[in-house]
Amino acid sequence: MPSPGRLPPAAEREQDPPQVGLVANVLAAVLGDLGVRRRLASNLVASGNDIKLLVRARQQGRRFPAESLLMTGWRRRSLLPELLAVLEGRRRLRIADVTAEAPFVFEES
Repeated sequence: MPSPGRLPPAAEREQDPPQVGLVANVLAAVLGDLGVRRRLASNLVASGNDIKLLVRARQQGRRFPAESLLMTGWRRRSLLPELLAVLEGRRRLRIADVTAEAPFVFEES
């Protein structure tokens, strides 16, 4: 094992501002609700990283990354518009029935 003085420097990771994680968690819940309603397996829809990429891009005013699953095929046509409507504040969500499998109701702003 190399001595501590000979170890390579630790790679710096860019830290997300707290709101990125908070918004990504909300969008993950929205995506989960949509998946239940559309009978989509959550592991086929998008990863947490795909959602964070979307939020980071919006927060930084950049284009959405092409490598995200949300930017491809049926996900782009069917799910991305739903997520963007919430992310951009054009659609609100509320908890309508905490006992329901899909507990949210979406309302236009």
